[in-house]
Amino acid sequence: MSIDINQTAHLLVTALAIFFFISMSYVSVTLFRVEDRGAKRGKQLISVLAGGSALYVSWQLISSAPGSWLISLASAVLFAYAIWIFFAAKAATIAKPLDFAMSVKAPTQFVTHGPYRYIRHPFYSAYCAAWIASLIQLQSWYAAAICAVLISIYIRTALREESAFKKSTFAKEYEIYVERTGMLIPLPILRSLRK
Repeated sequence: MSIDINQTAHLLVTALAIFFFISMSYVSVTLFRVEDRGAKRGKQLISVLAGGSALYVSWQLISSAPGSWLISLASAVLFAYAIWIFFAAKAATIAKPLDFAMSVKAPTQFVTHGPYRYIRHPFYSAYCAAWIASLIQLQSWYAAAICAVLISIYIRTALREESAFKKSTFAKEYEIYVERTGMLIPLPILRSLRK
């Protein structure tokens, strides 16, 4: 009995994807605060778009034939990064949960420990990595559309949150923080890519 490396790699990606999407759904319900109209609308929008997309991607992964193990490896690495940064961000914020995306409240806390030491939006980074991993694995127009729409929402939301921090009581601290961290990619990685 021989092991099909393409099938094995595809199964690994499928398992990582489903684990990430279930974790993402559970944490979005249990961790973040939803206390204002903006956060409620954000939760509805993200729940429909990301939740529906996660179901679609999971179904496509389960029902599709395996491709090249190299493509699956690239996708698996991104899903592993997404899982790691996601749970590190969860651990860093579990004691004082953050507001859900698109909240209109002024920032009430400023997290700089855990993955926040290197990246300002680790949750969004994890989500973006997962959608890019999905696109790499599925290589379809639907996956490309999902990836483009959701990543644009995460980037726009991150920029809105950064603007709120720059107008808050944390403005001076945040300006220094921005200089030493990456928005969605950890700054040490960005610096090494620029050289």
